[in-house]
Amino acid sequence: MSPLINHLWQSTLFTGAVALLALAFRANRAQARYWLWSAASFKFLLPISLLMGAGAKLAYQPATRITTERPVAAAITQVSDVLLPLTDASPSTPWLAYVLGGIWIAGFCAIILIWCRRWLLLDAARRAATPLDIAASVPILSTPAMLEPGVFGIWRPVLLLPRGIESTLTPEQLDAIVAHEMCHIERRDNLLGLAHMVVQAIFWFHPALWYIAVRLNEERERACDEEVVHRGNRPEAYAAGILNVCRFYLQSPLPCAPGVTGADLKQRVREIMTRRAGSRLTATRKVMLACAVAVAISVPFTVGIVQAQGQLSFDTASIRPSEPGQQNSRFNIVPGGGLNVSNVPVRNMIEIAYGVRSSQVMGGPSWLESSRYDIIARMDKADGPSDFASMSDADRNANEQRLQQRTRALLEDRFKLVVRRETREMPLLALTVAKGGLKMKPLPQDDKRPPNIRMNRGSLTAQRAPLSRFAQSLSHLVGQTVVDQTGIAGEFDFAMKWSPDNAPDADGPSIYTAIQDQLGLRLESKKGPVEVIVIESIEKPTEN
Repeated sequence: MSPLINHLWQSTLFTGAVALLALAFRANRAQARYWLWSAASFKFLLPISLLMGAGAKLAYQPATRITTERPVAAAITQVSDVLLPLTDASPSTPWLAYVLGGIWIAGFCAIILIWCRRWLLLDAARRAATPLDIAASVPILSTPAMLEPGVFGIWRPVLLLPRGIESTLTPEQLDAIVAHEMCHIERRDNLLGLAHMVVQAIFWFHPALWYIAVRLNEERERACDEEVVHRGNRPEAYAAGILNVCRFYLQSPLPCAPGVTGADLKQRVREIMTRRAGSRLTATRKVMLACAVAVAISVPFTVGIVQAQGQLSFDTASIRPSEPGQQNSRFNIVPGGGLNVSNVPVRNMIEIAYGVRSSQVMGGPSWLESSRYDIIARMDKADGPSDFASMSDADRNANEQRLQQRTRALLEDRFKLVVRRETREMPLLALTVAKGGLKMKPLPQDDKRPPNIRMNRGSLTAQRAPLSRFAQSLSHLVGQTVVDQTGIAGEFDFAMKWSPDNAPDADGPSIYTAIQDQLGLRLESKKGPVEVIVIESIEKPTEN
């Protein structure tokens, strides 16, 4: 749901900007404001993420990808965080998504059924109509239905006139009313009205779409009023014709079948009688509109381009299926930023790329477990320290983050991996204080040693480590998400030893016992929000 939430608030913000522009252009012709509100409607069909993705595809250069994030790219990343701040948020309970989905389907179907029923009523009026001998660019039919004059049809529209309207209106009034309907046809208002109806049906729950519908109807009718008067029809006869139609006939039931009534009749008649027509757009205002359109499209597009160029990636990578029958897997981090993997399932690569456990990877085809690959990825120039033994904890963290980013880029490039992040209610382990109390003392604040955690088989040594960082390390050791719920701040020095589960001489304590006996902490099984990676699509790579 998070992409939908992002799209909705962005489209709402865009609608607000359009409202301000429409206010600024209130002295201009209604046609300008009509196109502004049409743009607000169409924006609901064009997510910003789509433009960003198009920009990223345009910038994609797998052979020569840069290896460090430039300042400009970092700034663009901050812009993208503003554009898409909720990409990791989603309901923690799946049933809520099902309930909301059911409500949306019910509302969508109800609106479609109502509009289909109204369309069938208009179609029945058309089928009962007879042709009139009036020269026009489209057929003009006389219908027995007591509907106002209106345009019916999308691709081959016809003009429906209620039977006997010539006895209700004077010839001059009828000519003005017909001229109004011809304006609708020339402007393709029936097609644009249908387009907004589609958007409105999809996002029926959003009040902005209903507000946009009102504004579109008002500006559409005013634009036709201005054109009818501009073509030389007498304002008095035209205004009287509109009022007579309102007195004797029903308003068109569909926005895609525009008639002559609608909007604020009192205001429309006042503007017609005073011959008030908005001024044409000046060169300055045309430039203003062009700049607004250019910014709305180019900003997310540019964000996608620069963000893609700023991503870390390996300079060269070789991927081949592993030889059948191999028993052992190997995962080596090459000093300087490389990676050497042998006989490793793709699901494990996804876990490494996103820093998650196996239980946090959802979906995907069965071959993610069964198909294994040998991967050799290299950097043309070393990026980071080449001596792992002398790395500080900060250097290790930075090296791990660079490796994750490059592995993600490799999976996206060669495996066409597409994922989304969600937060789900799942089993986890909570790190809490044991009954005997904490067996460690916080370090003084003036301790200047670099923080560090070293993990070996059956041992862990920490230097200036907060318990939150210890919980992250435990997640790797126990293969399950561990969260710090001790509520204890500060940094600690400690060491812990245990016997691994698969050790041949497992006479020592388990890791759970060691945590409690040696540190005064314990792991409790609970349920809570856990970030997961949901695989939307992935493909087997080609060899190279």
